[in-house]
Amino acid sequence: MIRREQLTEVGSTLKTHGVKGEISLILDDDLAPDDLRCFIFEIDGLFVPFFAETTRPRGGDSWLVKFDGINSESDAESLCRHSVYVLSDELPGYEEDPDGVNLYDLVGFTLLNDDDSTVGTIDDIDDSTANILLLVTDAAGNTIYVPFVEDLITALDIDNRSITMNIPNGIINLN
Repeated sequence: MIRREQLTEVGSTLKTHGVKGEISLILDDDLAPDDLRCFIFEIDGLFVPFFAETTRPRGGDSWLVKFDGINSESDAESLCRHSVYVLSDELPGYEEDPDGVNLYDLVGFTLLNDDDSTVGTIDDIDDSTANILLLVTDAAGNTIYVPFVEDLITALDIDNRSITMNIPNGIINLN
């Protein structure tokens, strides 16, 4: 079974294209469908892999993709307006950390501040720029953007799925 913490969101599907099951999708700037083994969609609360049968560019970061087993416009419609995920360890450039933890493995971890207060749950990683951000959801459902700087990490508890950081004053209150 595929779990959320194993995944990285890499794009989204838009709409069907034609009547043979093609779907228009947008991927992060540095990815192409041929770089990915499979695409994963959340369907009825489960993460389901789909494999590309054909792909073709549609300008910029947009692609037309035909998935195996999706052979009609109505089949394709069920995958439209969904987030597209991939297994984090299958992303191009993914390297296993010598300590056995990779940045993408932190999704689902609880983020604690140095004073042992809970900041929230890491829901996503924004690595689209040189300044990597942890997207953390607090108890009130707000998203907090925390800069990921290795020097700020004071503890990592893999068994309890938590990371403790010395977060600079004021970061948590920015929204």
